[in-house]
Amino acid sequence: MAADEISRDRRPSQIAAYFSRLSDTYGDGVYYGNRRKAVLEAIAPEFAAARELLDVGCGNGAYLTKFIAAPGSRRVTGVDLTFEMLLSARNRVGGPCRWIRANVAQLPFKPESFDFIFASHVIQFIGDVEGVVAEFVRCLQTGGVLIATGQATTACGRC
Repeated sequence: MAADEISRDRRPSQIAAYFSRLSDTYGDGVYYGNRRKAVLEAIAPEFAAARELLDVGCGNGAYLTKFIAAPGSRRVTGVDLTFEMLLSARNRVGGPCRWIRANVAQLPFKPESFDFIFASHVIQFIGDVEGVVAEFVRCLQTGGVLIATGQATTACGRC
């Protein structure tokens, strides 16, 4: 299944199957490394103050390694839909992190559990974007920061 096909079929089982196959190499390469570096530089002031950080759709841990290595004291949690991605992330990160397999539409956290929530390239795979964003907000502390990055999508097939 190609990436454009997974973008159209947004069932959790299809998304999990697609990303499970990519767990060891997803996001590798100079292009993705440079993109991650630019994102991390842009959001550094926001996550520097975080004490409870959630990386939703953490994949194989490319961002988690940076969140854990950054100066400061914080508890970091990685959530992903696929066991394979979480296993790859755990192997990559090597630092203290909570690992939870969950669907982003039903996060297993109490309200206001995090002061910083990060979701890189998650929203574009979600059918109910408003519901998922509401779930993120439910888990976010008052005054917390939610940052989502991703690929622009359009409703127009010609665009």
